[in-house]
Amino acid sequence: MARIPLEELRARVEYLLKRIPRLYRVDWLREAPYTARISFHRDVSAEVERALREMGARIVEERPVAPPMRVLVVDFSEATPPPVMIGPELERYLLWSKFSAALMAAGADPEVYRDRFEEALRATEGRPLEEKQKVIEELARGIVEALRAPPKIPLALERYEEELKRYAVKVAREVGLTPARARSLVERLWEDIRRALKEAKVRTPDEAREIIRRLVEPEARALLPPPAPPTEALRQIVREEVREALREAALPGAMPPVTTERLLDPATGLRYIAPTREAVAILRVVIPLPEEYFRAPPWKQVKMGWGTLWRMIGTVLEYRERYLNPMALALMPWLPKWLEEMKRELEENERIYPPEMLTRWPELEEAYNKLVREAIEVAKSVWMRITGEPPPSEASVYYTYVLQKIEDEIARLAFMLARREISQEEAEQEVRAMAERVAEVEAREVYERRKEAERRLGRGS
Repeated sequence: MARIPLEELRARVEYLLKRIPRLYRVDWLREAPYTARISFHRDVSAEVERALREMGARIVEERPVAPPMRVLVVDFSEATPPPVMIGPELERYLLWSKFSAALMAAGADPEVYRDRFEEALRATEGRPLEEKQKVIEELARGIVEALRAPPKIPLALERYEEELKRYAVKVAREVGLTPARARSLVERLWEDIRRALKEAKVRTPDEAREIIRRLVEPEARALLPPPAPPTEALRQIVREEVREALREAALPGAMPPVTTERLLDPATGLRYIAPTREAVAILRVVIPLPEEYFRAPPWKQVKMGWGTLWRMIGTVLEYRERYLNPMALALMPWLPKWLEEMKRELEENERIYPPEMLTRWPELEEAYNKLVREAIEVAKSVWMRITGEPPPSEASVYYTYVLQKIEDEIARLAFMLARREISQEEAEQEVRAMAERVAEVEAREVYERRKEAERRLGRGS
């Protein structure tokens, strides 16, 4: 029989054991990933040992501790704990929560895709939860990838695309931007420009240039002195320059240092270890994930759906033929050794965070999704109060801006709810107050930008 994947095995074991009263902790050992140290009251010894036997686990040793506690070291490498069995309503709720959270994170409205969710659920009826979850995750991933696909430029203008890009840069430079800032601005706006060209059904380069000038000029003027705060486009320029410098320095035998730093996790108050921005540039050569993943707190990396960074690096090293292509190794022959050292540095986070925060935690996901939903409802009511108009679709960037500002506080409250340190009512009250404050500012800004864009397009037409 094939071995159960490590994360799934741990989740099943913890679910079954933690249902036993007076079982205190299940701590997985770093040096032996399939081995756990289990602490419990001796009065439930028979129940614990029976559960371990039924799973097929092997007791390796008993650690000496003061009574009435007992501590067993147990090997689960050959264990086959049964899948977590939950009622159909809770199962549907968990799957929908996961599906909707993935789509909301991409700025989409989950309700638009409910029919596809229901269809996938019907197709997997009677199958284990793990299989259903994989199907739902694949469905959500496919929808998100389709949403993120950039719009194509009209067919008649495809061959002019590079020329039109150069024209957009020229417009930005005429306004007064430096060449680097002009290029970064055009890169940031290009998907919007493509969409505008498609919607306007332009057929000639001259028509396209008129629309490009109307879109680029006001954005370029907004970047002129007095200097605005650094935009994401400017940060991207810096990152690209750092990445280019690293590539130039990556000579055979010249391994760059493995650099990490301690960052504060605002949701938990813990200080965790993360790669520096220079190290992230190297990691993204072999792990092409969004930059925010690499420096996020470990629990957030799990929430993003990719697991912790050190486990991701472990997968790359285990299957290096698949992930480390010959071209990368020819340029950076030191890469495997560098990754191993980075993995060792990051594994220190296993000591910093409790084990339940480094695996899938259904109670946390449920609490987080409920608080996000509460914040969105508050943002809708604020929008109607300030603008006098119906709230925008939940795919609107307005909700993204609101949630980004209070994301860490929502996570902090979700952790407290999952640990039962605060009531649902208290958590929702805090979220409502935060969302109200932030939404008032964002609603005005988004509404004003929308009206200004409508005025500009009206003048242009």
